[in-house]
Amino acid sequence: MTDSAKTDPLGRASRLRLKQAREAAGKHPSELAKYADNSPSSYYDLENCDGEIFMNIDLRNLDGLCAALGMRPKNLFILQPPEHAIRPEELCREINAYLKRANIALNDFEEKVNYTIAPAFEDASQVLTWNIDCLRNVCSEIGVNWIEALPT
Repeated sequence: MTDSAKTDPLGRASRLRLKQAREAAGKHPSELAKYADNSPSSYYDLENCDGEIFMNIDLRNLDGLCAALGMRPKNLFILQPPEHAIRPEELCREINAYLKRANIALNDFEEKVNYTIAPAFEDASQVLTWNIDCLRNVCSEIGVNWIEALPT
């Protein structure tokens, strides 16, 4: 884990919100383990280790976890999420438009953001297999608010 992930205030705030939401829902971590590789210890890491929520849960499982807790994924990261939402199909169109504007090949873009995203161009639902770090890197590069691209 990088030093920035260890000290990321957004990471600390999001893991604390996750724990508060779980406690408010009256759920035990073992009930939510199915969203974290079916491992209670992996779920505990989401709540207790800065950066885990960004790297070790994909967007689909994050969406399911938040639904089980009665909240929206966006509320894990900010208290007042933006009203606008970007669906996976729209995000792929935004990426494609950026690639054309910047005259960059997809594989060069992937190297720039340090993630493989090509499968999402064949099936936009593959965006939901990305983790938060991937989403943040991609959105930062194309100038899109990553919070808007979280599942709703």
